[in-house]
Amino acid sequence: MTIYPLPDGWITYQIPAAINLQIMETVCDLHYEDAYAHIKCPVLFLPAEAEPKLDVKLALIQAMTIVDAPAPALDLPVAQPEEPELLPLRIRLTRKGCKLAESHHQFGNRISLLADGSALITDTVASSELDWVARFVLGLGREATVEAPAALIVSLRREMDAVIAFYPDTVQAQAEHSKKW
Repeated sequence: MTIYPLPDGWITYQIPAAINLQIMETVCDLHYEDAYAHIKCPVLFLPAEAEPKLDVKLALIQAMTIVDAPAPALDLPVAQPEEPELLPLRIRLTRKGCKLAESHHQFGNRISLLADGSALITDTVASSELDWVARFVLGLGREATVEAPAALIVSLRREMDAVIAFYPDTVQAQAEHSKKW
């Protein structure tokens, strides 16, 4: 291994190609002969002059028959992405909740103001996005109430339980502290 300084003051190293080859041959069962037999574009696999077994690799490349023809079309099944299940979303906001949510990139333009100053967010949400929406609603605190879908309420409760789990001793300590005063 060679260690040498870089212009920026850092130090780096270089492992000789022979050692890298030993490592690769130990870790991987490399058989270049097999690999070169399946190469479609040999230019991409030209070995460097300093590589071990250069003569063998070059002989394998030269022995290849280059065919100037289009590759055969593969009849592979194309996976169609599943359409996510869309659920109706309905979140009731207080006046303060409206202010907090109005600048949100996704829900800001989905807010419908009501006569009393509160508002509703109505939209659809993919079932795969429920945890993300739950965290958004948690950020609004008591200024938002989820009305639909029920699965979002389940996600909210799961997120709240996870947050509460971070502070079990603190909650108990605060309760005991409140009793003293």
